[in-house]
Amino acid sequence: MFRSGPASLFPTRSVNRKGSEVGRRRRRPRLESLEDRTLLTTYNVDTFSDVLNAGTGHMSLRQAVNEINASGGTHTINLQGGNYALPLGQLSLTRGSVTIKGANPSDWNSSSISGGGTHRVLEVSAGVNVTLDGLTIRDGWDSFGGAG
Repeated sequence: MFRSGPASLFPTRSVNRKGSEVGRRRRRPRLESLEDRTLLTTYNVDTFSDVLNAGTGHMSLRQAVNEINASGGTHTINLQGGNYALPLGQLSLTRGSVTIKGANPSDWNSSSISGGGTHRVLEVSAGVNVTLDGLTIRDGWDSFGGAG
């Protein structure tokens, strides 16, 4: 048979007496484990209302906390300047690592979260990392005598 062109385009195969290919190693595919792929999520709170309603098109502070608790991982919550009252009760952070940032990090009074003097403001579960940046936690109350 006549062949033209480079020899690499027409490799020759070596076969043994039984007709099996020789000199070629078969490779078995293997799975390789990868590092953890934690996605960082930023929640931009755009309402002062203490609501838990994912269908409104707005992100409340309570909705952001609930979504973080559902997913875990590392997250940032950005607040607007002003006071976030919590008439529905304390915010409970149960999973992940969370940074809550006020509107102006150099002015800790620009954003505040208030318990209204009737309940705790934040409850942080064991193993959860929380960083508060440029905001005030105020008017908390706890039946054990703390400020909540």
